Amino acid sequence: MSNRWVILFLLIFVSCLGMKGTFAYRTYQHETYVKMSDGMEIPEGETFDWVYRTDSFWGDGTVGIVLQEKQIVWVDIAINRQKVDKLTPHVYGSVGLLTPGEYKIVLVDKKKLIDEISFTVYPVSPDEY
Repeated sequence: MSNRWVILFLLIFVSCLGMKGTFAYRTYQHETYVKMSDGMEIPEGETFDWVYRTDSFWGDGTVGIVLQEKQIVWVDIAINRQKVDKLTPHVYGSVGLLTPGEYKIVLVDKKKLIDEISFTVYPVSPDEY
């Protein structure tokens, strides 16, 4: 009887873990991806590609990708979907030219949050060009 409780506990624990992974990005200056950290800063006028890597995608599915900008509240400015499976457990995207402000990339699965990361686009002074 106690084995059943242990198995039940493990199943609940594993299902609550969710899909967590790592965000990475690269700009035109980088040949390889670099790990993103929450709150990182990007200069205005910089575009970058990003990838989300996890081994937790089980089976086939679709991941919703939302780029949000902080205004008075978080506002969706781009929405996309991408298929994932066990063989390709990656989600890719690109961020184009953004105005200075706070942004975040949010990944969802059937209205359930998978993961998110925030970043800031800062203005570049004319001296930096």
